Amino acid sequence: MTDDFDTVPLISMRDKFEEPEYKGPIVSMIAACSKNMAVGKGNDIPWYIMEDFQYFKKKTLNKPVIMGRKTFQSIGRLLPKRTNIVVTRSPDAFDYMTIPEAKRNQLIIVSSIEEGLKVAFEEAKKKKLKEIFIIGGGQIYEQGMAYAENIYLTEIDLFVHDADAFFPKLGKDWQMLSEDKHENAEYKWSHKMYKRKSKAKAVSL
Repeated sequence: MTDDFDTVPLISMRDKFEEPEYKGPIVSMIAACSKNMAVGKGNDIPWYIMEDFQYFKKKTLNKPVIMGRKTFQSIGRLLPKRTNIVVTRSPDAFDYMTIPEAKRNQLIIVSSIEEGLKVAFEEAKKKKLKEIFIIGGGQIYEQGMAYAENIYLTEIDLFVHDADAFFPKLGKDWQMLSEDKHENAEYKWSHKMYKRKSKAKAVSL
């Protein structure tokens, strides 16, 4: 007697569970800002929220991150387990001696946001990563906005006077998909995730 199972066409496990074709990474931005959209003051962050640093690390770990020279200097070190891509108008003047020789392979210096995105795409494709990040500062956010598909924005419930770096104002092209509210003894903040409604500008490869 033939078992009913024997009459059913078999679909290979490989065909059934094969991953979709890798199409390259998307560009995301991640930032923390005040109620007046400030992201920096005097080349520093005007608040200290450990929980948000942990959120930033979770989102960006093992992915290429693009930042301006001032942001890199304000961080004061390479972000570990990430390819650090620094945009500066004067790449030849960058002081590599501040970086330990053993870690210099984690740092790439470029002269424009477009070059930075190209390098980040190449790095991501090697590892089939689905996302690369632009992490600041104000001018780099402005220059990279057209390429971004996602924005992870931490909005802190405070107003920063005399700020000198700001996150660009989000227009009608952006839709908020989620919001998670948090607070500690000093601050209240929200983690918001935005998605672009229209098609982002393509990165030239």
